[in-house]
Amino acid sequence: MLEIHAVQLETLNALVKERAGLHIDTHRLPGVMNILRQTYTTNFDEMMEALALASLDSFLWQNLLNVITIGETYFFRNKSHLDALQNHILPPLIQQRRDSGQRFLRIWSSGCATGEEPFSIAMLLREMISDIENWLITIMATDINAASLERAQRGLYSTNSFRNETRPTIKDKWFTPHGASFELSPTIKRMVNFKFLNLISDDYPSYTTNTMNMDVILCRNVTIYFNKQETIQVVNRLHQSLNCGGWLIVGHSEPQPTVYDAFQMLTLENAIFYRKPEMPLFVSQTPAPSPQSVIPQPAKSAQPAKSAQLVVEPEAEPVLKIDDALLQIKEAADAGRWDDALMLLTRHEDTYRMHPYAHYVRAVIYMHSGYIDSAIAALRQSLYCDTHFILAQSLMGDCFAQRKQMPDAKRHWQLALKTTSALEDSRLIPFTDDVTAQMMRDLLNYHLKEANNALS
Repeated sequence: MLEIHAVQLETLNALVKERAGLHIDTHRLPGVMNILRQTYTTNFDEMMEALALASLDSFLWQNLLNVITIGETYFFRNKSHLDALQNHILPPLIQQRRDSGQRFLRIWSSGCATGEEPFSIAMLLREMISDIENWLITIMATDINAASLERAQRGLYSTNSFRNETRPTIKDKWFTPHGASFELSPTIKRMVNFKFLNLISDDYPSYTTNTMNMDVILCRNVTIYFNKQETIQVVNRLHQSLNCGGWLIVGHSEPQPTVYDAFQMLTLENAIFYRKPEMPLFVSQTPAPSPQSVIPQPAKSAQPAKSAQLVVEPEAEPVLKIDDALLQIKEAADAGRWDDALMLLTRHEDTYRMHPYAHYVRAVIYMHSGYIDSAIAALRQSLYCDTHFILAQSLMGDCFAQRKQMPDAKRHWQLALKTTSALEDSRLIPFTDDVTAQMMRDLLNYHLKEANNALS
């Protein structure tokens, strides 16, 4: 039977800390040991080698993380945070977007556990925005624990998810009894997009993870597992992921001196909040768009976006449309279902041989699987089909940056920026649902700044 001695536990803890930023608490060690014994019998070195080689979303790691990261959450947890959002943070932002005609909001729940936090935000927005069907609302929820994400996507909750701070009206309004559980309304479920993401990784801010130009980021009771240096790195990345004027909300026990120096600190509803300083995202030489030229409205049925919503000029006939099969591929890739997307790509390989987006999706899958050379090869095919394909140029830069080939990375980011600069600020980037030219320019400029720093 596999036994772990004190020195070996330190080795295991070091690997878990390096890969996930987590520490194995003593009271969770028996559960960890049970998981490891299911796979390994006597060889500790074999186990460590397998863990070192496996990806964090692998079966072995996920079983381990499911024991280590059991989250404690419930609907409308931390009343002061939700009250501040409703009374102070969101109202001026909603009014500003309404006045400008750009009716969109981007909110990220990082470390979302089983989904109570992002779903609470969705309910809050439903109460606050009477014409919400005419808005483009992005609520992204990420976590390192795939089992928690799966539970969140099911939308089934026990009475433990409704506690003292939970607003009393939400259970009757948004849930229906389902045996001993309560099932969340599809109206709320559709508003949240769940994805796997490790905050210790360098996968953000990035278009491929949809983690840029956020208005609000909630990262509550997450950095308590990290040391100060890791917390600084995570907070810096979250700062880069926010729009200027955007808000970062952390847990009551998480504020640390010097960690949040790049933010303005404010006290609202007897709680501390952090705001990224307000300044123009960029200086535009073009006139402000008219209300008729802003981001297209989402379909009122909340069904997947149609091809007309995925092109730069919605009033013009697109050169390349997304038909039903390619839309299925896109939905699978957007949800991180790489195996499904790859299977569909293979099935329709002949049909989309000259379609740049199909090769781009294949590249995204390869990149997330760690096969950078294969991703670059797929992106070259994408750019052969369309040399001005922004997503492929941008991702090609990301690939070369991962290989530390910064001059090549800069060249592709500059090409993507040149193409993006010809678009109006609020136009959607082709083959995206909610990424505007302004958002993409900001991201590319950030990447180029980082590349210049690396080369200097």
